[in-house]
Parts: sequence; structure tokens; C-alpha cells
Amino acid sequence: MIDSFRKTWDTLPGTILDVQAPNDTSADALILMTINDSQLVLVVEVKRQVFPRDVREIRWRLERGYGRQFGKPGEQQYIPMIMADAISPGAREDMRRDGTAYFESGGSLFIPAKSAYMLIDKPSEKGASAKAMTTVFEGQRAMVLHAIWETLSDEPWFSVKQIAESSGASTGTVSETLNELERRDWVEAVGAGPNKLRRLTNPSNLLDEWKAYQLTQRPPQMKRYFVPGKIPDIVRQLTDDTIDYEITGEMAGQHYAPYLTKVSTLVCRYTYGQLVDHFLEQIKARPVSEGWNFGMINMSQAVHQLRFHRKEEGVKYASPLQTYLDLLQGSGRSKDLAEHLREQKLKY
Repeated sequence: MIDSFRKTWDTLPGTILDVQAPNDTSADALILMTINDSQLVLVVEVKRQVFPRDVREIRWRLERGYGRQFGKPGEQQYIPMIMADAISPGAREDMRRDGTAYFESGGSLFIPAKSAYMLIDKPSEKGASAKAMTTVFEGQRAMVLHAIWETLSDEPWFSVKQIAESSGASTGTVSETLNELERRDWVEAVGAGPNKLRRLTNPSNLLDEWKAYQLTQRPPQMKRYFVPGKIPDIVRQLTDDTIDYEITGEMAGQHYAPYLTKVSTLVCRYTYGQLVDHFLEQIKARPVSEGWNFGMINMSQAVHQLRFHRKEEGVKYASPLQTYLDLLQGSGRSKDLAEHLREQKLKY
């Protein structure tokens, strides 16, 4: 980590760097720096991953050993610093606000010195630590997040058992996911043991990071068809007796928060069953690569992702949250509709 820091530092002019071992165990390293004839001492702790709750704990440990020097006038300015393989966006924001320096192995750097304010912002490296930062948006954990989001419109406080039942995930997966959300400061808890309750406290940050993750992922594979007739004719044939489905994309976005003047395609998320092929024959769907008006995205049956649908006037729509996430990966004006949906329906 220190070597990576040196490489980044070598690109900055007029600086001198010296790394020393501290005399006690309250820090991992001391970095003496000279910038524009001013001297800094970075009091460093090194971690693999850093979330907002980690920032508070690390800062407290560093202040326990060096707090008397932080912010004090003198020949040398002492600054607490955290180095990590991966730092969450929320943790970066917290550190910039409270004056804690940071360095991420991908090259991102923040040092709020009196003699020079430094901020280098780069994408995180695609290592194991960075990958672990986003697993909360995948598989069963994503279902846990979705179930937690649904509590915003009902009773905000929830238990592990409630989220396990609504998400279909095991209590172990729910507990692990909730612990990670607490590290991110997205969830707060009261009580202990079986009576412990939690609630979502930072839905905006959750949406921001989920959006950032979604935009880095490849859109799911979609089978495209041309179906004779108009879109409402196809919708009328989607019933509980045909396929396990939910409408998403522009059609669902327009249903929740009208924005576009015209929607010319219908996209469904579905799980494969014996009746699917029969349904396609019934509506005379013809596979095409261009000129399609009906798209189908096959969902994994191992993770029942259609459980949060909304049934309105006999039609199943993906939840507003799922519709938002799908629109982010769409083409044309889908992203514009996604932001309109977030503002009008999700409200965060």
C-alpha cells in the first residue's frame, strides 16, 4: 500500500516523502512530507475495505494516540489518514467533511493540508476488495435490500425474520447483509438478540450506490420478438394462467410516473415454465434482431426475483425500485424516465 502511495506521490511536484514506523501501536505508519516548505505528518492506518462506520472507529483510535497533535499549530501539521484497497463513496464523503486524509490503491488521494489541498479521484481497482464492496447488490443480498426498501412504505422497523420471509433469503444471509449495511450507515439498530430491530436511515445513499453499480453492469440478456397488433393487445393476454411475469422498462415506468409521449415496446421479466412457449405461439411472437416490440428477460428460478411485483388492474408490474434499476440499463430515453421515476415515485 505504501509503494502504491509513493507512485501516486511521485507524480506531484515539489514534494519530499519519508515513511517511518510509529513508536506505539495506535497507527500503522507515520509519513513525513514536505510540501512548499511546509511539513506534514500523516498518521496512517491501513485497511482492506473502509465504510462510514469504519471511519469513525479508525479516527477514534488514531486520536487516542495522536489527537493532541491534530489541528494544533506548530512546525509540523499532523493529519489522520486511512489507506485501503477499497473505500466506499460514503466513507470518502465523510472523510472529506471531517478532514481525514485517505488513499485508495487505485490512486485516489485526499489530503486537506494548510499548505496544499490535494484531491485525486480515480476509479477503484477491480480487485477482490473492490468486488466485495458491491456484492450487496447481487443475488440474494439484492433481494434483502429490496425487501428492506419495501419497509419504507409500511412499518419502517423490521426484524431479521421479517426480511428473511419477504426476501426468501436465509436468516444468515439477512444478518450478514444487515451488518454490512450498518457499516455503510444505511441502517440503524435498536435492541439486541431476537428482539433487535432495524430501519433504513439513508435511502438516498443506497439508491446512489445501487445506481452506480447498475451502470457498470451489462444489461441482462433479452429475447426480442415482433408481435402483431398494439402493445395493449399483448398486455391483455398476460394473465396469471399464462406465465410468471412482471412488466418492467418503459411501460412500467410510464405506468408509475408518466413522462414519455409514446411507448412502443413492452419488456417483461419472467421465469421459464411449460406455458411460456405456448404463450409465445398464442400471441404469434416472431424472434427478431431489429424492429422488435416485445422483449423477455429470463430470471433465475434459484432467486425468486419477481416476488415484489405490483398487481394493478389485473396486470403485474415490477416494483418501482426494480423498474428504476432496469431503466438505468435501458436505451433511448430510459435513463431520463428512470430519474423522473425516482423523483416522482421513489422520492429519494
